[in-house]
Amino acid sequence: AVPLRLAVRGDLPRDKRGNFVVTDLVARDIYADLAGQVIDLLDGALIPDTSDRLESHRRVKPDDIAVLVRTAEEADSVQRALIAHGVPAVLARGGSVLQMPRIGDIR
Repeated sequence: AVPLRLAVRGDLPRDKRGNFVVTDLVARDIYADLAGQVIDLLDGALIPDTSDRLESHRRVKPDDIAVLVRTAEEADSVQRALIAHGVPAVLARGGSVLQMPRIGDIR
């Protein structure tokens, strides 16, 4: 199961139809929240350790985490936010994740 968080502030700007508008300030808050979630994972989350046959667990490492985004601009913003919060981050651009051979495994 994948956890889903919804964080809504009452002061978010909306357009004439009532839809949320993502401004630079809102985007900054979103990326800072994402960095905080990644830091929480790195500080204490455990995942199965597949390097041995025992049913052991290990701490999450930065290379265990992937952040999927829609645009290259978002990828750059996420990377900057993670690095600003002391989390190592690299970009791997390879086209659409929906075109990957193993996508059927997660659909």
